[in-house]
Amino acid sequence: MEKAGMRRGRFWLWMVLGAASPLRAVPVDLRVVSSAPMDSGSNLEAVVAGPVVAGQGWKVAGPVAGLDPSLVMVTGAPVSARSLLMQLFFPGPGPDSYIGRFGIDVTTDAMPSAEARWMPLILEPASAADPSVNLNAVPVVMMEHRVAPFVVTLRARAPFDGITGFRLKAFPEKPSPGGKPRVAGDAAGSALQLPDDPAAATGDVPGRGPGGSFLLGGFRVESDTPRSSNLALGRQVYCSRQVQAGLPSRNLTDGFHATWSQPQTDAAQPEGFFQMDLGQIIPLDHLVVRRRPAPEGATPPAAYHVELLTESGGFDGTVVWRADRPAGRARRSADIIRADDGQGEFTGRRLIIHGQSVAGDQPQTAEIEVYPALKAEARSWLADDRLLAGTAGVRIPAGTRKLSFVPLCRTPAEGVHQCRWKLHGWSSDWQEAVLGAVVTLDPVPRPGEYRLEVQARHTDGVWDRTGLVSLVRAEPPWWNHAPSAVAVLLGSVVTAGAGGWFWFAHRLRRRLHRTEAHLELHRDRLRISRDMHDEIGARLTSIALLAERTQRQPDAAPRLLDDLAQQARTTVEALDTIVWAVNPRHDTVGGLQDYLCDYAPSYLAGGGMECRMDFRVSHPERPLALAVRHHLLMAAKEALQNAVKHSHGTLCTLTLTDQRNRLELGITDDGQGFGPEPPTGVSHTGMASMLQRLTEAGGSGEFLPGPDAKGACVRLIVPLEPF
Repeated sequence: MEKAGMRRGRFWLWMVLGAASPLRAVPVDLRVVSSAPMDSGSNLEAVVAGPVVAGQGWKVAGPVAGLDPSLVMVTGAPVSARSLLMQLFFPGPGPDSYIGRFGIDVTTDAMPSAEARWMPLILEPASAADPSVNLNAVPVVMMEHRVAPFVVTLRARAPFDGITGFRLKAFPEKPSPGGKPRVAGDAAGSALQLPDDPAAATGDVPGRGPGGSFLLGGFRVESDTPRSSNLALGRQVYCSRQVQAGLPSRNLTDGFHATWSQPQTDAAQPEGFFQMDLGQIIPLDHLVVRRRPAPEGATPPAAYHVELLTESGGFDGTVVWRADRPAGRARRSADIIRADDGQGEFTGRRLIIHGQSVAGDQPQTAEIEVYPALKAEARSWLADDRLLAGTAGVRIPAGTRKLSFVPLCRTPAEGVHQCRWKLHGWSSDWQEAVLGAVVTLDPVPRPGEYRLEVQARHTDGVWDRTGLVSLVRAEPPWWNHAPSAVAVLLGSVVTAGAGGWFWFAHRLRRRLHRTEAHLELHRDRLRISRDMHDEIGARLTSIALLAERTQRQPDAAPRLLDDLAQQARTTVEALDTIVWAVNPRHDTVGGLQDYLCDYAPSYLAGGGMECRMDFRVSHPERPLALAVRHHLLMAAKEALQNAVKHSHGTLCTLTLTDQRNRLELGITDDGQGFGPEPPTGVSHTGMASMLQRLTEAGGSGEFLPGPDAKGACVRLIVPLEPF
């Protein structure tokens, strides 16, 4: 109980005294500009670039009268940070080839040099690669005898702004008669008193190597970044065991991956653990447990498990989430842990990492990072500059031409600016964007349902998986939407019915008026036909009687009588044609067809030609106006007459077809045809007369070669009224 109370008290002491820690570290680009002195075997570029190689670096053979060795380095760009981490590598070749006393200065001058304004860094307690090495936290660092090679890690905390250069300066020591240097004084003027050595030599040496030499193989600097979404930065970490000297548990949250911590062996604590308080219960996205890089063949880290509790340190609390990490998965230098790696709700306040080994160096961890659930989502939907309501579900109106939204995070975090989004069902690729900036979807998704997923990116480069998924529905046009389509269809049916009724009534009235006009015209035709028959018949009778009387008078010339008889017959034939034309019973396409069937064969036979007819009339009852029928018939007779007189052929074919709005009559013979070109001269009076008649009837005519370029073809076309 007493030991448990002491551990709890030590934990709260760490929580109260823990200082703010830097953020995620990044390397600083350095370049060496000068050194004094420099032996011929030095390679200054190897100090700031590339891997550390034994025997390579800044070499100083021994003391130089009136000169403290120094190395000046400039940064690639001005550095602004809250804290700095520096590492010095001493690769040998001798076990004592390192600097005994040194300090690190910085400058903000535009052109750093040995004469620049240098300010010493106030260093924190430093550590070396060998855990037993302890360094004093004063402007001047003093190191004891070590076995080479080894690494020294130093840290400095303060608001640094615009650092342009670093200077490493070695301070002299008084060598003892046995060759081991003794401290003579402090470069800052402080009293670092050592026992007098009456046997000390007179010369000052800068290094612990033979003759006061040293070899610096590498100098590296890391600085923090100004912002990070890591919740663990700067938080105090408590260890259930005593941590090893020089490796405090605060190394786990300082943002520098070069520092680490590990517990000492404690038989009373078979399983050690680290824990930290996040300050509040908060949903998490992922944890990162970083370890020191291990060389090939090294023993892999032991297994461990992670827990999240609802209470802060010092209370038992409730375990809400737990994950076991076997040794096989713990081999990686950066172990990313997510909610689905364990069981329970990935939410809590206290984080505990349990080691499952009694060894003193387990769990050996370099950094613990905690990243919250950002819960990115899409807001401020705009469709054609109109704001759409809702975030979990959005309805896009049909016909939208421009669609946009703004990605935001429900849980804001420092340094989080980037995000990505994917509209499942519309595109299979992630699209990156900036949080708070407008994202436009081009083209606008087609009608259907989609899922929009938005993920923010943490400052460690890992995409947050807690983004909210929004349901996006692009509305189809009304004709694809059943209720709207039914309503519109019913309205269309009613409108079409009403329109059809009015159209039918209007058409019925028009047909009624047309029928009345036709009846009136028929009456006129009947009267004209009757009058013509009576009048012309009487005259013909008189001509016949006159002829008979003339015969009874022998003195009359017989030739005159023959002429009178021929004239009478011609008059009767013309009268018959006129009577047919004005008869209303023949005002149809079928009436014209019957007349041609009766007239054409007899007329062509009288001229010595055979007649063939191909009449394909679909609606013989279709009306054919008197004027149109008369002009078409006269043109047809003219064409038949030309075939008999001029073609010198033996066969004439007549075709008659009716279409939607026209009637076409073709007359084709197998005679000599029209010649190279259709005749258009003044001598072809009959053809000109045909074209004139067809034009007056509202139609047209064509004169073409016959089939296989033999004979002639005349096409007569007249309009028909809609049927």
